[in-house]
Amino acid sequence: MSVTAIVAAAGSGTRMGIGEKKQYIEICGKPVIAYSIEVLLKMDEIESVVLVIPEGDRMRVENDLLNNICGKEKIIIVNGGASRQESVARGILAAPAETETLLVHDGARPFVTEEMVSECIKKAKLHGACSAAVPVKDTIKYSSDGLTVDSTPERGCLFIIQTPQAFDFDLIKKAHEKAEAEGFEGTDDAMLVEAMGEKVALSKGSYGNIKLTSPEDVPFAEILAARQRGILE
Repeated sequence: MSVTAIVAAAGSGTRMGIGEKKQYIEICGKPVIAYSIEVLLKMDEIESVVLVIPEGDRMRVENDLLNNICGKEKIIIVNGGASRQESVARGILAAPAETETLLVHDGARPFVTEEMVSECIKKAKLHGACSAAVPVKDTIKYSSDGLTVDSTPERGCLFIIQTPQAFDFDLIKKAHEKAEAEGFEGTDDAMLVEAMGEKVALSKGSYGNIKLTSPEDVPFAEILAARQRGILE
């Protein structure tokens, strides 16, 4: 079954507050986005990688980011939209016609592994949709006003959702089309599938599979990258 991966990397990264888009920040001398792209390109089961980037960044990405990456002929570059959801929708439209399974991954999550991706794809082929996830460690409180606690959900039933997320191609395409028609904006792609009444399976994520969102995440990412490269024990 043909698998296409979308790397969502069209965000502006305004929350980082450092004057650089988070996907281009260098971690141990390598741009954040390069980490996950290299993992996906190495995998034989992934036939194409659709890289969704900010409009106007194509030359920078082609000349600087992809210049020395092995397997770059598998990459399709697409301009992103006004939101993450719109960017992924554009990536879906750019996927090769033979695509049967679609994987979506955040470009700002550099520490995804081949094992995570493979398990997610495998479960998506069985169930139609799957998301990497890890159990919540902290106690979670629900507050409708942000001032007082309304309730405390059972921690054992709560999971932190990550990417990769994988889907039957026709299912995720239909989910995005329905969301657009109804003006529904989800915070991830699995949410769009859930809104159709479909089940989403869970696969094993990692607490190290962090998403860079704020400046505080960068030093942690540096440590993880250094350990990955064997620089730190």
